[in-house]
Amino acid sequence: MELSCIYCSNESFEQGRGSEEHAILSSLGGRKTSKNVCCVGCNNRLGKEIDEDMSESLSFFSTMLDITTGRRKRAPTQKLFGEHEGKKFDILAGGKIKFSKSNVDINEQDEGAEISISANSEEEALKILSEVLKKYGKSIDDFKDLEAKSVRSYIPRVSGCIQIGGEKQFRSVAKMALTYLATFVSPDRLRLPEFQSIIGYINKEGVENSFVSFTTEEPPSEVEPISEINHRLIVSSCDSSKRVVAILEIYGNIRFFITLTEDWSGPSTSKAYTIDPVTQESREIEVSDAENILCLSHENGADQEALRTAVGNIIESFQQRQMSEEISKLVNKAVANHISGKYESITNKMISSLASEVALEFIRMIHRIDTEEVIDLKKLNKPNQSDK
Repeated sequence: MELSCIYCSNESFEQGRGSEEHAILSSLGGRKTSKNVCCVGCNNRLGKEIDEDMSESLSFFSTMLDITTGRRKRAPTQKLFGEHEGKKFDILAGGKIKFSKSNVDINEQDEGAEISISANSEEEALKILSEVLKKYGKSIDDFKDLEAKSVRSYIPRVSGCIQIGGEKQFRSVAKMALTYLATFVSPDRLRLPEFQSIIGYINKEGVENSFVSFTTEEPPSEVEPISEINHRLIVSSCDSSKRVVAILEIYGNIRFFITLTEDWSGPSTSKAYTIDPVTQESREIEVSDAENILCLSHENGADQEALRTAVGNIIESFQQRQMSEEISKLVNKAVANHISGKYESITNKMISSLASEVALEFIRMIHRIDTEEVIDLKKLNKPNQSDK
């Protein structure tokens, strides 16, 4: 069966061979798709016109969670996100901080030169030092020892602006809900007159928004709550009320209510699709009791305070995840320093030393206390030499 693109009607394709359209945006970690909606041209056009705004506005969340997109790409780096002590830094996937570029300062003196390197790791600093020494006709092997001061500095708390809502994002939300409907109804249903209004709104054909709004209303009790980082789309239709409505939940807190049509000719059906953007685990269920979705209206909107609370809940979940990861890292490092390889002869002194290091590092992390230590770059370079 040949299908026309619902957004332009000019292009057509065989059923199941249209452009791959994601129900929940790929950039947010969505996986579920339909190839019965639109042509490649309209997918690309609407992607740039409305989906990019949604993706970019929520990209900070995607970066902090280190999601893998539906197209198997890593979460974007937040470039030049802030500045610390005059140096720009980026935020990498998973919330890791990295200098936007390394810095080298050389203070030449009569007895030699003082070299200051700002890098993201001791290994990176060592590599930069090797390049600097080449300019002086030297190498690391020419020195008996190379003492350096290693400084670990916590960046100040950063703040930014996240734009949630607006015409482009609402149109993107409508498109996601319509795409999800396309995954479980006959392809010709979306091409009937009952969906022309929502399609016109998505296309920005002079149709005013009466379709999408924020909501604080909870989904049916049959659909269990989702975690702070999961996405979910619920679409319900009813032949008696002639309505098809949807709820889209982004990162478990930002919730949209969508009316797809009020001229539905049946049948009644309801489905919910949930995906964890980190693990990529997804679930789809039939929803038998969807009355409280179908009776919703756009008057049940969320005010700015509710949206601020929703965003705050998401950020708090990120902080808890990062705290758990950091604690795990410092414990593993302390075990490596005091216990690893010595399991048959663990002493109370070793346990005490491990506990002291964990406690000290935990206090430094909580209170963001910078640390300094003197290291020997020659020792750091030895593993590289033995590999040759």
